[in-house]
Amino acid sequence: MYKPVKKRPISFDFDDVYSRTWFFRVRGLAGKQHNALDYACPTGTSVHAPERMQVHEVVSGGWRAYRGYGKYIRAISLEDKETEFIFAHLDVVPYARKGKIWQANELFAWSGNTGWSTNPHLHYSVKRNGIWIDPNTLYGN
Repeated sequence: MYKPVKKRPISFDFDDVYSRTWFFRVRGLAGKQHNALDYACPTGTSVHAPERMQVHEVVSGGWRAYRGYGKYIRAISLEDKETEFIFAHLDVVPYARKGKIWQANELFAWSGNTGWSTNPHLHYSVKRNGIWIDPNTLYGN
């Protein structure tokens, strides 16, 4: 299993509760869990497949996209077919289309600052059997 970017997670750890800052209160997120890891990285940082996966959804809807993700990709693991990945706030997703298969560690997108993002980063979420899991558990951390 590979990490999607060669960076350390920052900002929020999995399961942290959003702060009550103006931004989160206006967006209605204050007090809700952050079910992801955020990796601080400059816009244009390459994003790689953590394992063999197939694209299930590609959204390039800017700031109005689902949950403020901006441009994002949702993919399903081809290793177990029970794990779903979300990569959000992307800048460029040139190789993404529904049904596309990526091999482990294959470059598929570049990080960005789209959606309800306040700084460039990669938002990385993982669901297994419909339940959010801590992405760190995938790497033995």
